[in-house]
Amino acid sequence: MTSSALYSPWRPLVIFYGICCYSATAFLSSTPFCPRGVPKSIRSRSFVSSRLASTMTVTAADITTAGKLGEAETSALSDKYKSVLYLATDKGADKGIEPNGFASLRGLTTRHLPVDVKDGLSLQLATDALQALDELPAPALVVCSSGGRASAVQCLRKATEEGWTKDQTLAYALEMKLPFVKNPSLKDWVLATVAAREYRDELPLLFRPLYEETSWTYTFLLGCPVTKEAILIDPVDLTVERDLQVIKEMGLTLVAALNTHCHADHVTGSGLLAQKVPGCKSMIAKISGAKASVHLESGDRVRFGRRYVEARATPGHTNGCMTFVTDDMKMAFTGDALLIRGCGRTDFQQGSPETMFESIWTQIFSLPHETSVYPGHDYRGRLMSTIGEEKRFNSRLSGKSREEFIEIMNNLKLAYPKKIDVALPANLVDGLLAS
Repeated sequence: MTSSALYSPWRPLVIFYGICCYSATAFLSSTPFCPRGVPKSIRSRSFVSSRLASTMTVTAADITTAGKLGEAETSALSDKYKSVLYLATDKGADKGIEPNGFASLRGLTTRHLPVDVKDGLSLQLATDALQALDELPAPALVVCSSGGRASAVQCLRKATEEGWTKDQTLAYALEMKLPFVKNPSLKDWVLATVAAREYRDELPLLFRPLYEETSWTYTFLLGCPVTKEAILIDPVDLTVERDLQVIKEMGLTLVAALNTHCHADHVTGSGLLAQKVPGCKSMIAKISGAKASVHLESGDRVRFGRRYVEARATPGHTNGCMTFVTDDMKMAFTGDALLIRGCGRTDFQQGSPETMFESIWTQIFSLPHETSVYPGHDYRGRLMSTIGEEKRFNSRLSGKSREEFIEIMNNLKLAYPKKIDVALPANLVDGLLAS
């Protein structure tokens, strides 16, 4: 090598270029942030200005989410984005942009998709939101009044693109601290939408509703179509043999007998079933104080083959009430918490109208409109309803404030339960008092 080449005036630029290329290669090949349980294909990209950064909740791919924006932020949007998906309803204080909500947007491709968290969440709405994002030009901004709905839609988009399961989606949302996770309705909306895709190729759940006429009690049989393992929800002692015959005829193996609560109107058959069927476990909420093979906590999953139900604490009728929600979130077995066009009484067994109201709105009415509701009883021959129907037509709950609901429940003046003095002591020992 000649001295002129060694000391060329271009030498510093060549060295600088080499350092830049190495640094860029190292950066692009580094492992992106990856929450536990989520595929490592996530890489976030920000399109926001420093002025907007304080209002942003999360950025990912070509989507940025935001809470309420002021006039200065709004005027700068066209410099950074090509489109806006606006989720606020613009009713009352629910505006995502000051001062005039959606009408304040100018110079961008926009779409207004009102998302009413209390009364409007459905799987169809989720589909509409995803379709809107597919049609809007990138980069896109998703706006609501607090960032919760926007983060929910962004999470849905990521989960759909990545093909995540329900558990992976929740893991991502928790790791990223997305604000929608703190809202039970938005959380259930996102997870139910993901579950609808996750289970779309599965064989249909085996399902049989059974009935005991003297106590007007429904018992529900659920089975895995692949392994043939099954569970019974709210079995009655008088119909144990009938239930076992149905299970035999369907070629199922009973692995669990679940109680939604410690009943006062009939004696449970869960203890008898645990005695008669090898491997079958009786189950009830731990807080109920009743005996069982397994005591459940809120959030526990009871598995039968490749399927499961999630136990949700829904106290109010009794302190140990649970609602069981299927893994695909299409069915909710509400016991005596939510009934069809009504709800369970709250005047005995640690009942509380205040607690009942909270339970129904945060653990049951948080489910999408399409979710089917199967109560423990009905006195008018009805088998099931939906979340959407009950939100609209349930006279004790629809449009009622907490105070109005409490007033209704405290003035029902119901008769003393006829079988409580027999049923309750028996059910505290898994229905096996006589033995």
